[in-house]
Amino acid sequence: MSSQSSHQILLDQLALLRLSAFRQALESQFASPHYEELSFEERLSLLVEHEVHQRQQNRIQRRVHQARFSQRAMVQDIDFSAGRGLHRQQVLQLAQTTWIHKHLNLIILGPTGAGKTFLSCALGYAACEQDLVTRYFRLPRLFQDFNMAHFEGSYPHFINRSVKLICSSSTIGSVINLPWWKLSSCWIFWMTAMVMRPSC
Repeated sequence: MSSQSSHQILLDQLALLRLSAFRQALESQFASPHYEELSFEERLSLLVEHEVHQRQQNRIQRRVHQARFSQRAMVQDIDFSAGRGLHRQQVLQLAQTTWIHKHLNLIILGPTGAGKTFLSCALGYAACEQDLVTRYFRLPRLFQDFNMAHFEGSYPHFINRSVKLICSSSTIGSVINLPWWKLSSCWIFWMTAMVMRPSC
C-alpha cells in the first residue's frame, strides 16, 4: 500500500470518527515537510491540541447562537471613555462570571442610548466563553413568554428552565412603570435565579 493511500485511509477514518479538526491538522502535517523534524509525540500533541481548541470554539459558538443576542458585542469592544462612567476594572471583573456562580443578579441601569444593551450582550458573550448557558431577552419578549407560559400552564417549568442565566435589557423607567403583575413576575424570575445553579 502506498503512503498516499494509507494517508487517505487514515483521513477517512478520522472523518468517520468526526474528528474534523484533527483531520484538518493532519492534512496540514502531510502537506508540510517542516513537521517531519518533530517527534511522534510532538506531532500528536499538536493534532490533539487543534481538535480540543476547535471543539471549545464550536461549543462557544453554539452557546452564542442559543443565547440569541440582539447584537454582537464583546467586552474588549466596550467604550470606557470618561464620559460614559464605566469602570473598566469592575466590568472586567463582571466578565469573569464569578457573580453568576455566587447566584447573584446584575441589573444595568441607565437612560435610553446609554449602552445597556451592548454591555449586557458583551457580558453575556463572556458567559458563553465560560461555557455557561445564556439567553438574551428584552422585557417585552420576556413578558410575552410569561403570558404564554401562564396560558399553557407551564409557568413553573418556564421559570426553572429560563433563569439559569438571563441577560435582559430595559430602561429603569420602563421597569418602574410596569403593572403589578409584571413586576411580580420579574420578582419571582430574579429570586428564582438567585438560588439556581448555572448550567454548564
